[in-house]
Amino acid sequence: ELTGRYSGSAGTSLRAYYTFTDSKDHESDEQLLRRPRHSGGIVLDQRIRPGFDLNLSYRFAGERRDNDFSTWPATPVTLDGYGIVNVAANWKITPNFQLFGRVDNLFDTKYEEVLGYGTVGITGYLGIRVANSGD
Repeated sequence: ELTGRYSGSAGTSLRAYYTFTDSKDHESDEQLLRRPRHSGGIVLDQRIRPGFDLNLSYRFAGERRDNDFSTWPATPVTLDGYGIVNVAANWKITPNFQLFGRVDNLFDTKYEEVLGYGTVGITGYLGIRVANSGD
């Protein structure tokens, strides 16, 4: 695994990570199913002003082995690699009140982590966080 981080001026930070996985079944010496050899991502955080932050991230997973269990015997297949872009924002209006939101899979990427099982497309979340100051 490799990771790196850069913190710039004006509230900018950049993180990157990469993982190489060589996972094998000790009995058959074959690569384990559904585990990409290469995966990683990059994350950009930007403070727009005090209390208001934006986040942009990209996550990728390389090709993975899987089995097509709809055939007998099961047929080995290779699932394509994929990359996902997410964005998020957090606005701390007061010390006890925040608004936040995010959009996952911003470009509605179609991919499978398991053969035959689709994943969620573009998805949005909005929320409010209220903290009790204890007064």
